Amino acid sequence: MRAVLVRSPFQTKIVETPAPCLPEGGLLLRNRVCGICGSDVRAWEQGTAGRGGIGHEVVGVVSEVSNQALEAGLKPGMRVIPLPVACQVCPLCLSGNEQMCPNRTHAGFEGLGGFSEVLPIPSFTVQRRAMLQVPDDLDDIQAALCEPLACVLNGQDKLGIGPGKSVCVIGAGPIGVTHAFLARKRGAARVFISDLKKKRLILAKWIGADEYIDAGSKDPIDEVQRLTNGQGADFVIVSCSSPDAQTDAVKMAARLGYVLYFSGLPRGYEKVPIDIQTVHRKEITLVGARNAARKHFILALEMLRQHDWSLLVTHRLSLENTQSGFELVRSGEGLKVVVQIS
Repeated sequence: MRAVLVRSPFQTKIVETPAPCLPEGGLLLRNRVCGICGSDVRAWEQGTAGRGGIGHEVVGVVSEVSNQALEAGLKPGMRVIPLPVACQVCPLCLSGNEQMCPNRTHAGFEGLGGFSEVLPIPSFTVQRRAMLQVPDDLDDIQAALCEPLACVLNGQDKLGIGPGKSVCVIGAGPIGVTHAFLARKRGAARVFISDLKKKRLILAKWIGADEYIDAGSKDPIDEVQRLTNGQGADFVIVSCSSPDAQTDAVKMAARLGYVLYFSGLPRGYEKVPIDIQTVHRKEITLVGARNAARKHFILALEMLRQHDWSLLVTHRLSLENTQSGFELVRSGEGLKVVVQIS
């Protein structure tokens, strides 16, 4: 079978590799599509993909099952999304925060990734019923948005965005656009989105933000202050891997505002200067968010059925063009790039 591996920085390679055997107690998934995530791009840039495999925004069809998988209701031909697997017994899991489980795993982060024709799903994924069936009225491309949308839902659950509030999203990539779209759906009175790349702002016009801030030609901090009459935004969401954006976010926030650090930073750039005096004087709350719990995936799948998210996906590529997909994401030429595998 074919699989895309990353073994050196900025390079993917399609290799022929033996098809995996059916895991004891598990199943085999024939991948249909896999989205390219920002975390995939960072691993690609650094050449640090786990065991070479990459890709976790997977939608596939069950092709072969063990008896245990059958007993769990998984049958050949079912279209599914592999969920993250948490231990379900640690204090974090029992408190409803399984996305923080120290023993959490997710198909695509270990071994063969989602950019392969067949993905082995181990027994513990089956035992913990960490497979979400895709309804017939949702196509593969939209279903591939389930994982990133679930992560956005987890992040916004920590904020309490609602009517009368202002929201500024820094970064108009697929995650930033999703944050802005969801903030609007949650009743935010004003939604701003900022990016250095003007083309991305143009691609994001469909979400109906109140202001698209071209950070390449205007100071985004000044613009947010101007748009809020000097008050700042109630919620600032950082959805890009920029150290400067992480620093600027605090200066954009209102008194009693929230700053959500949703995106990670490249290796070597993790430490950034934060104006703690501003945090102190304005009583700003700094929040981190990553990953998603099962409840977020279930809600995300239902939201994908209720709204047309197709404009988020700007490129659909074949497995042979995966390298081009990573280059498109890095350059900002598109929003969501999805690789069609079979």
